Amino acid sequence: MPIVPCSPSVPYPPSTSPRQALTEGPRCRQQHGTTLLEVLVVVVIVAVLTALVIPSWRKTALEQDISSDTRQLRQALTLARSTAIMTQLTVILCPSRDGKHCTDDWSAPLILREDGSSEILRHFPGSRSEHLSFRGDGRPVRFQPNGRASGHNGTFVICAEDDSGRELILSNFGRVREQPARPSSCSRNTSLD
Repeated sequence: MPIVPCSPSVPYPPSTSPRQALTEGPRCRQQHGTTLLEVLVVVVIVAVLTALVIPSWRKTALEQDISSDTRQLRQALTLARSTAIMTQLTVILCPSRDGKHCTDDWSAPLILREDGSSEILRHFPGSRSEHLSFRGDGRPVRFQPNGRASGHNGTFVICAEDDSGRELILSNFGRVREQPARPSSCSRNTSLD
């Protein structure tokens, strides 16, 4: 059957029988928009997809924050140890809110300086994770000229909102190793400080 262009005066192609006209309807309908039903279907699909994607996106963002903070802290500790060995001086790595004086809040920005000097060698940005702690005694990390952290060793615990996290363990020899945080380390039911 040949295609006949739409015309207001000819609603059906000329070769259409009356029976075909009743069962098939007009051959050329023009649509000028979407129906309410179509819009509602699209809105429901978007809502369902959003509900499925947001929780996994949030978990990915938390994992990225922990990974970033772990990498940054490891780099700060490695640089502090290397600086102590290269300069043959005792070097301190500690958190500092004002960029000059050490505090005990390890989620604050970090500073690297020589022991006994007020000159700051390097600044590191603060933590993006929910919680970052180290020993809880308020002491900074101090590297000796031989690279050892004797007496200043311990475990850094980096936690996210969902109680997941990582631990960085600083040995007496100044070496750093990483492992997943123990479930009790980041639990909201235990004290993190």
